[in-house]
Amino acid sequence: MSELPISPKEMTALMRFARSDAGKQLLAMLQKSNSAALHTAINQASAGDYEALKRTVQSFLATPEAKAMIEKLGRSDYGRP
Repeated sequence: MSELPISPKEMTALMRFARSDAGKQLLAMLQKSNSAALHTAINQASAGDYEALKRTVQSFLATPEAKAMIEKLGRSDYGRP
């Protein structure tokens, strides 16, 4: 299995975001939009193919709903000290 393609610091920030309300909303949107693809991509990432997960998430992030949520997050105080 290959190394995770992000640093420990990035992983910490990602996990913090994933546990936030906004992160939970984005994950719920992703699961709703294509849960089968997400499940497959997670399994592939578990086997070391992080590119499959990256492609699935990037595809989701290109949707109008995800873009709107990301824009809303950009206007929020999430992650700011």
